[in-house]
Amino acid sequence: MKIAILGNGAMASLFGSYLSLKNEVVMVGRDKKKIEALNKSGIIVRELGEDMHFDRVKSAVYGEYSEPVDLIIIFVKGYATEEALEKNRSLIGKDTYVLSLQNGAGHRKQMEGFVDGEHLLIGTTVQGATLIGLGVVNHGNSGVTSFGRINGDTSGLDKIEQVFEEAGFPTIVSSDPKYTIWKKLLNNSSISTATAILQCPLEYLSANRWAWEIVEGLLKESIAVAAASGFYFDFISIRDELREVCDNSHNAYTSIYTDTKMGRKSEVDFISGFVASEGERLYVDVPMQKMAVKLIHALEEKVGVIKE
Repeated sequence: MKIAILGNGAMASLFGSYLSLKNEVVMVGRDKKKIEALNKSGIIVRELGEDMHFDRVKSAVYGEYSEPVDLIIIFVKGYATEEALEKNRSLIGKDTYVLSLQNGAGHRKQMEGFVDGEHLLIGTTVQGATLIGLGVVNHGNSGVTSFGRINGDTSGLDKIEQVFEEAGFPTIVSSDPKYTIWKKLLNNSSISTATAILQCPLEYLSANRWAWEIVEGLLKESIAVAAASGFYFDFISIRDELREVCDNSHNAYTSIYTDTKMGRKSEVDFISGFVASEGERLYVDVPMQKMAVKLIHALEEKVGVIKE
């Protein structure tokens, strides 16, 4: 299968590396120097302390490839989705599937102008990766990747499922991908958001009672908005799952924490920002989520202004 991955960060590199073992894969990004370095040196994926080198993944700048591919996987930040699709329209043919595995929610609206409903796929992945150097990725978490169409039709998607499975990514074709996205959003809009606000690793959240109260408050609001949207989750069971994640984490940092620490624009508008906007639309009061969005945007602009 011909696959294009929009983005060349940690998750793009992880999926690109393993998918390249049996497929023709190109990672597409904006940074020409970074792309040249990746083409020269390849990608190293670290698994349980063992390094594996992948040199079959091609990298290209936006617009360089002009032929349609079979599958596009979007791994850019949420705010960069439309730009990435617009500058790589030539990759999208009448039979090209476009799949978002991005953090947060709300990406479908950005994709609709580029692909029809039959070929527009949304999903989530529990796979986790962090960049530890240029072209060097640590594969931290493993888990299920789930995707599907908004209308619930799963026909014809088994080929993509097979490609992911053959690459070593357990995969489910879902008839209700919005439910899965909401479940991951509960995670991102509570513990991930809290790590950014508190500038801390995951394990601190469950170790400190004040930090955990923030997590619980954010989670309650997200669950309330999910329920108003028609997706129902049990607070106690989700809370306990998240606590276990934090308890079992060691020196684990979220991407939204890293972005704010480095003074980069984060995906908060597609995480807590999505919960806040949906809460307003559905008349659900979410003061903590609204405050979280403001705090994180303030942190994004702190680097270089406040000298510590």
